[in-house]
Order: sequence, then structure tokens, then C-alpha cells
Amino acid sequence: MRQSTRLQSFYFVFFLSSSGILAFRNVYFRSVGLSGGDMGLVGAALLVVGIVAQPVWGLLSDRLGAQKRVVLIALAVSGALSLAFPPAARVGVLALVGLTIAFAAFQSPVRPVANSLVLSAGYGYGTVRAFGSIAFGVGTLAYGLVLARTDPSVLFYVYAVGAALAFFVVLRTPVGDGDPLDGVGRRVPALLRNRSFAGLLAATFVVGIVLSANNSYFVFFVNAVGGGNETTGAAFAVKTTAEAIAFLAFVRAALSRRLLFVAGGLAHAAVFSMYVLGGTTAAVIAVQPLLGVGYAAVMTAVVELADELSPDELGATAQTALTALGIGLGGATGELLSGALLDVLGIFRLFGGYAVVAVVSVVVFLATVDPGRVTRNASLAGGDD
Repeated sequence: MRQSTRLQSFYFVFFLSSSGILAFRNVYFRSVGLSGGDMGLVGAALLVVGIVAQPVWGLLSDRLGAQKRVVLIALAVSGALSLAFPPAARVGVLALVGLTIAFAAFQSPVRPVANSLVLSAGYGYGTVRAFGSIAFGVGTLAYGLVLARTDPSVLFYVYAVGAALAFFVVLRTPVGDGDPLDGVGRRVPALLRNRSFAGLLAATFVVGIVLSANNSYFVFFVNAVGGGNETTGAAFAVKTTAEAIAFLAFVRAALSRRLLFVAGGLAHAAVFSMYVLGGTTAAVIAVQPLLGVGYAAVMTAVVELADELSPDELGATAQTALTALGIGLGGATGELLSGALLDVLGIFRLFGGYAVVAVVSVVVFLATVDPGRVTRNASLAGGDD
């Protein structure tokens, strides 16, 4: 089996198994009696710990040249910890928060460090990430059908099995770790002082508010327009099918990162503005392709820009910083705000707020990121002139 095929298989297996926790974890938490505020607390813990843990894992990966080993450790430990969620729920919300902290500390570096492996191996992000989107769509569709007939705790057992399979796929993938590098810690401040890289983190933080909150609270929106978990699964399947096609198309089209981010942010704003009006489940599913293309555009732009704006030897550090300080911190903010505002605003006006935030992310990106003026050498020097 070719290296690229193994990497695609890893993304497929990992996204398939983790899609349930991402899309339906609040269904499980609601089934065990958690309030909206409690769900926001657990969701924020999942993301906040990632904010802290991911940069540490990224620095460790680059310092030791241990990208592959970090992915393997993260899969093994997070898979084992996921089995403890059902018993922890019987203890109470504090036990769930504590377990979530441990789970997130190990699960959070899988995607960004794997992204670094893919890019360092010379593959386009979209050629591999598309298989994650396909898997996410298949997974959410299947979970939507299964959760109508079984206990939601199945989400965590499936993740454990998927993490084990992904572990063995990565173990057998002929992709090497990098070389150990001294002085990684001294190089990071220069990267963060790079105006365009800092601007990229800021724009990704703002759009991260929207991306995470939509994944967590979309199920409640579907319920509000008369749909069930099956409808949520079908909507995610349509969205992620469009994502996969778009990821592959963007690799071939070689569009500018600026155009991709702007188009993706505005696509999210347009769809969330439609959500404010309510509508039918059929209408909700009909707009999912636009949301999927928008998501693929944003993620392609930010992941590839982070790679372009960073020196080769800080590849994992740049990707974990993007995921933690950008998407993760923004996502944690979105979880806390959404959990607190859901009961106050209602789900329709909450998505109206998401539309505004999506537009703000585009404004921040255009004001701060200038990819045309930045090179890897500029990142090393700490400037972009």
C-alpha cells in the first residue's frame, strides 16, 4: 500500500470514529441530565485543554523529531480514556470535566501533528483531508441512525475502536519522524511576532468561534425545525460530501489563500443568516453543500498558510499553534458563549450571531494577513518585510 493511501486511510478511520463525539456528544450529555451551561463547561474544557496541550506536543514533536511517535501516543491514550466516559457520567459533571481534561490532553494533538506529517511528506492538504470529510459524513449519518435506536454512550466505545485501528495504520505507514532540533523554544517567539502569522491566528480564532459552536449546537437547531438525529446525520453527510469534493478541487485549482478564506467565511455567514429564518428540514439540508464548500475553503487557507508562513523545522509547532490558539481558543470561546446564550437567545438568534461573527473573521483576515509579502525566511527573522 502506498504512503499516500495509508495516510488517507488514517484520516478516514480517525474522522469516522471521532465524528460521533464531535457532532453528538451533547446528545449524550443531555441524556445523562446535563444543562446547557454544563454542556458548555464540558465542551469548553475539551477545547481549553487542547489550547494548552497542543503547542506543548508541537514543540515536543519538533524538538525531538517525533511527529509520528506523538500521533501514536495520542491515539493510544485517548482511545483508552474514552472508555471511561460512561462510568464518569454516573459520578457527576465534575467527573466528566476531569475526564474531559485528560482525554483532550492526548486527543487534541492528533490532527495538527498529522497535518504536519502530511505537509512535510509533500502532499497537498486537501488530497488527504478529503478522506476525513468523507468519513465524517458517513460517520454522522450512521450515528444519526444508530442513536435513534441505542444508548448515546456508544459514541465513546466506537472512538476507542477507531483510535486502535488508526494507531495500527499510522504504525505501518512509512512516514518518518523529522530530525531532532535544538533551540526550538527560541525560534517560536520570532514566528509569533510575524505580523501575518499573528494575524492568521487572530482570524482563525474568530472563525473558530463559529466552526466549533456550529458542530456542537447544530443538532439543537435541527430539533427546533422538527428534525431528529437522523436529519442531523443526513445534513452532516451532505455537508461533508461537499467538503471532500471541495478539498480535492482546491488542490487542483490552486486558488489564492486570501480568496479561499474570504469566500469560506462569507459562505458561513450566508448559511447562518438563512438559519435565523427557521424553515424546514429539507431547506436546512439543501444549504449544507454551501457550508461544506465554505468549511473546506477556510481550512485549506489556514492550514496551508500556517505551513507557508513558518520555517520547515517548526512545521508541527505552527500547526498546533494554529489549532490551539486559533481554532481551539475560538472554539472554547464559542462553546462558553453558546452554552450561556442558548437559553437566553434561543437557537435561531444564536445562529444569527454566528453569521455576524463569520463576517468579522473575514474583516480581521483582510486587515492583518498579507501572504504575498511573507516568506519562510521572514518568519525566522521575526518580520515580514
